[in-house]
Amino acid sequence: MSDKSIERLLYLASPIGLLAVSFIVLVAAEFVATKAGIGYLIWNSWELLQVDVMFVGIVTIGILGLISSVLFQEIERKVIPWKGA
Repeated sequence: MSDKSIERLLYLASPIGLLAVSFIVLVAAEFVATKAGIGYLIWNSWELLQVDVMFVGIVTIGILGLISSVLFQEIERKVIPWKGA
C-alpha cells in the first residue's frame, strides 16, 4: 500500500473525514428513504423526466459539496496545524 493510500485512509478515519463521509451518506439516504430533500428532488425529477430540475439538484449538491469540503479543510488547518494540509 502506498503512502498516499495510507494517508487517505487516515483522513477518512479522522473526525473531519467522518463528517465529510457522513454528508455523502446523508445525501445518498435521501435518494431512497425520504419524501423531501435534494436527493429526493433529483431522484423524483429523474423518474418524471424533468431533466432541468434534476440538473439543478445535481449542481446544488456539487456546490454544497465544494463549500463543505473547503470548510472542512479550513477547520482541519486550524485544528490540526501540524498536518500542513
